Amino acid sequence: MSDNELKKLLASLIASQKKTDQQINRLDQQISRLEETVEKTVQSVKKLEESLEKTNRKVDRLAELYGNMSNNIGEILEEKFLEALEVTKELGGMKFEQIEGRVRLPGEAEFDIVMRNGESVAAIEVKQCVRKEDVKRLAEKLPLLHKYKDFEGMRVYGGLAGERITKEAKGLAEEEGFYLIAETPKGLRLLNKPGFKPRAR
Repeated sequence: MSDNELKKLLASLIASQKKTDQQINRLDQQISRLEETVEKTVQSVKKLEESLEKTNRKVDRLAELYGNMSNNIGEILEEKFLEALEVTKELGGMKFEQIEGRVRLPGEAEFDIVMRNGESVAAIEVKQCVRKEDVKRLAEKLPLLHKYKDFEGMRVYGGLAGERITKEAKGLAEEEGFYLIAETPKGLRLLNKPGFKPRAR
């Protein structure tokens, strides 16, 4: 190989090495920028996690407050209907001698209001808004009253009381033979259709 050829080869190698060094430098810069981006992303994720944790705590607190408020509203409604029924001691033409609130059957179920006389017992469930599901639940647990010694041999009737009663709930309650009770400025009022006949269990 001549000197000229050797010089050309050497010059080519030097140029190639410079290009490689430049490419490596650019790659190093890209890696540095990528590392910075990753670090920023990690910090953003940490901040997001902290924010989500705070939000979750607030949501839990709101749920707790709403649950307490809902329970308080329910208790107030129960008390209102209980007081009104204690005044009339009557439901759908039937007279009752004893009226109790929050009657719990041992290990079985709880009824918001229970009215009784010597022959019949009526269990009333109180809801802010009576829905179809409430009617179904009452139908399921109403027969449990027969297991309770104080109600043995009695005819068992059901009723639902509320500030609002959905159309679906009214229809199913009528089918089940349940009383539908609403409170008005003039006192309690039955919302059952004309000719309604309660069904005893």
